[in-house]
Amino acid sequence: MIKLLIACSAMALATSSLAGESKRLFWGDTHLHTNRSMDAFTVGNRTADPETAYRYAKGLPVIHPYHRARIQIETPLDFLVVSDHAEFLGVIRQMYNDGVPTQDLGIIDTVTAYFATLVLRYAIDTT
Repeated sequence: MIKLLIACSAMALATSSLAGESKRLFWGDTHLHTNRSMDAFTVGNRTADPETAYRYAKGLPVIHPYHRARIQIETPLDFLVVSDHAEFLGVIRQMYNDGVPTQDLGIIDTVTAYFATLVLRYAIDTT
């Protein structure tokens, strides 16, 4: 019985030391929203698209979307997950920039779309 315990302990110790040698720590961000997500866009992120986020993660300089200063991280990240929301992906940004689409709308609906664009822009700009 003692020989079995010693053997099991030796195997566990050998396995744990091998496992420790094969482990590597990675640094990154697992949850980042760009201007494609409605929530990020409506709170002021008008410019940081996925490409900007990945450039920043690689350690390249980018322009901050809020205060417009040039920023750069000293040590690049090992990984970055852009986790934009699938719902309304890019729609709010497009409506803010281009207005509510009015193709094939009658006059009343076109005027309604125009006012909807104004309300959307006002709500975002005054947040």
